[in-house]
Amino acid sequence: MLRLAFASFLAPVLLALAPGGAPDAIDTPAAAQIDSACAGDVDQALHGAPRSFARVFGSFADGRWHPLVAATTQRIARDPNIYSEVAQAWQVDDSVVLVQISARSLELRAESSYCFRRSGTLARVVESSTGTEVRDDEARYFDEGGTLVARHSAFYALTPGALPTISPDFKPSTPTLYLSVHDLPFL
Repeated sequence: MLRLAFASFLAPVLLALAPGGAPDAIDTPAAAQIDSACAGDVDQALHGAPRSFARVFGSFADGRWHPLVAATTQRIARDPNIYSEVAQAWQVDDSVVLVQISARSLELRAESSYCFRRSGTLARVVESSTGTEVRDDEARYFDEGGTLVARHSAFYALTPGALPTISPDFKPSTPTLYLSVHDLPFL
């Protein structure tokens, strides 16, 4: 069952291979090794409960990350126009190995799934952004030094056949890249 949960974190990679998109890939054997290492740590991490954080941008919010509480969850659920971000971090032993960040507003949805090595460096990030009738999916793989070693991406219209009329200027912005656990603003 946990392997199935992990598969959902790879959905953007699979979508990048779907017909009708504009796929772009840099592939290396390192990507398969990173996927395998992440799968083991993620499967183990999902046995525990995550630490959860949120930040809400609006009239009463200060834009900083805070531990997620029921009142914040209710505010986000009630107001689809508000820009909010929710982060969840899972650990194995004392190391953060998985971080999910979801951002949303009326026009934007962005999901990022970070797989960190137990050393704290970023191994892989899978991102999916949707906005202005387009979707942008990307998976990036990094070595221990933070160098990009593989990438899979696709940018496509949510309405079939509409891509040629949509300008790449409407491509959703890529979420913030955190190359280390120490760069995460909420831990």
